[in-house]
Order: sequence, then structure tokens, then C-alpha cells
Amino acid sequence: MMIKIQNMEMDYRNGEVSSIQVLYRIEQIEENLSGTGKIFIDQKEYDGKLETLQEACKQHVLDTYETLDYEIRSTNMVYEKNEIKSVQVIFRADITNRELNIRGNFEGDAEEYNQDPSVEALEDFAKEYIRGEVEKA
Repeated sequence: MMIKIQNMEMDYRNGEVSSIQVLYRIEQIEENLSGTGKIFIDQKEYDGKLETLQEACKQHVLDTYETLDYEIRSTNMVYEKNEIKSVQVIFRADITNRELNIRGNFEGDAEEYNQDPSVEALEDFAKEYIRGEVEKA
């Protein structure tokens, strides 16, 4: 997973930076996860480095992913010998103020799915998937 900074906007008050707004994209090479986010950074925390902005965006996702509104869009079952072998889950998650939105899909374990195929369980799997991918970045 990569976090790409799209835009940084600095507001000035009395000749000094008063706030910094950063717009970013979440991208994954395999196209399993994508999204956009927006954060405000205190000017004292910004050292002029792109890496600092990327780390702040990554932390924003980690701080926010549990509070997103999740929607399971579809599940696709792969069968082998009349049993579910795996489940692909397609989801989206966002916050109403558009601060963060994520779309993605992941392959779930058939055994876990069979234990609890509820939408709530799938949403929990989506949360775990996001957290895991962001922590790897």
C-alpha cells in the first residue's frame, strides 16, 4: 500500500502558517485497496519533508479506520467439491464528512466465513484487512 500526497494547502495568519491541510490517496499495486483522505497538520509538526506528511496520513488511517461506516457491497464464493473454498468480500468505508473513504476487496477464509457469515462479521474482517495493510506500509 502507498500513500500519495495529492495536495498541501497552507493558510497564513499574521505572516505565519496557521494551518496545513493535506489531501492524500491510498493506493495498492494489486488494486485491492484504494481511497482518499484529508487531514490537518499543526505547522509545528511539519518539517518540510514529504515522508512526514505520508507518516501523518498513515497514522490518520490507523486512528480512523475503526470509526468508518462500513458497507459490504458483495461477497463472491469460490467452490471446490461442493464446499466453499474462499470468499471474496468487496466493501467500502467512509466518514460522512469525507475526511476518509476507502474501497477494497479481500479474500476471506472459508472456515471463518462459515462460522459467522453475518454482515457485522464481514465488516470486522474489512477493518482487520485495512489495519493490516496500513501497518505493512
